[in-house]
Amino acid sequence: MGNKQRVVIKVGSQLFCHQDTEAIQQIAKQIAKLQQRGTQVILVSSGAVACGQARLSETELNREHEMHRQVFAAVGQDTIMGHWKQYLQQPLAQVLIDREHFDRREAYVKTQALIETMLEHSIIPIVNENDAVNKGSKVVGNNDNLAAFIAAMSNAQGLIFITNVAAIYKDYPHCQQAVTEMDAHDESLTQWLSAECSAMGTGGMKTKVEAARSVARRGIGTLITDEKTELWSRLKGFHHTGTLLTPGNKVLPGYRYWLSETSRSLGKVFVDDGARQALTQHGASLLLPGVRSCEGSFGTADIVDVCAQPSGQVIARGKIRVASNTLSQWLALSKTDLSLQHNQKSQIIVHRNDLVIVEGS
Repeated sequence: MGNKQRVVIKVGSQLFCHQDTEAIQQIAKQIAKLQQRGTQVILVSSGAVACGQARLSETELNREHEMHRQVFAAVGQDTIMGHWKQYLQQPLAQVLIDREHFDRREAYVKTQALIETMLEHSIIPIVNENDAVNKGSKVVGNNDNLAAFIAAMSNAQGLIFITNVAAIYKDYPHCQQAVTEMDAHDESLTQWLSAECSAMGTGGMKTKVEAARSVARRGIGTLITDEKTELWSRLKGFHHTGTLLTPGNKVLPGYRYWLSETSRSLGKVFVDDGARQALTQHGASLLLPGVRSCEGSFGTADIVDVCAQPSGQVIARGKIRVASNTLSQWLALSKTDLSLQHNQKSQIIVHRNDLVIVEGS
């Protein structure tokens, strides 16, 4: 990383679950050191449910009850912000996110601009999922994924997970053989991963590696470590605490990364072998003659998966130009309507500028 950089730091639930103010203070000091050396910081701070549960421990509210969990989250957000306000001596801004901020391009760009404006004015964005109201299709899932989405959205150079397990270990839980550096896409990582999450969290080492592999496609490296690490020195390579997952050389531009990794597909379009070859080998747009069927309910400008028929393999993802009901009508008519057959050869369903090929296709 160069002198001018931006990092996203994701802090796990365990620190807040145990009210570990010493650890929180230590992280705040590390953030201050990074900023003094010209690094902009975005915080993704887990622990709202844990904090709320601790504050409401005398009540009969139950974490397993969905509505009660939402109450814990609403109460806990205040506690999280209070901790950071105590130790970070500069303006802070709470940014509560749901899945729609990533699915819809307009919302994505506006959220991106908001975070950029905060950073330009030396305000630290503290991002969390809006667990108090999010449910169903609005849920991101866990804050490891959220941190990856934010890192890509904000064009960060690094993603840092601060967790109670200080690195990836080949011999976990004995923790004697740490992996100091590895390509994020190295398949040998999988054999060392535990999917277990902490008692109060929703992620584990497996989800952190999945997040690292996702942002690697945007050219972002990921550091997994604990609160004791001198972050600036580690990022400069002066020591090798924790595990650094490097991104490799294949980097997707921002818009194509959004299509591939961040947006959510609302349907499927099945294409014949000729269309598959045109898309994957020649960089073509998807035209109506190559489409055989569609599945799901989607509108114009929604994101869909493009699948090979008959295998069903996803070969691409893109922004469609035709709603599902219209496309279904066209496909039915094209078999009998001669005028449509004549005109459909140039009908673009997904333009190549709004299309990204899935790796391995």
